[in-house]
Amino acid sequence: MLITTAEDAATAILDGVARGRGRVLIGRDARGADAIARLVPALAPRIGAWLGSRTPS
Repeated sequence: MLITTAEDAATAILDGVARGRGRVLIGRDARGADAIARLVPALAPRIGAWLGSRTPS
């Protein structure tokens, strides 16, 4: 499992702010969630809940 370090996340956030980006996504899970929300906004909460229930604790 790949994990973004706090330092890498901070760098990406600061770069995004400096470039005037309205959205800065950190990690593959954030990109996936964003894609789902944009493609099927009405189903996004249901899909997120389903995926969350399948994730081992």
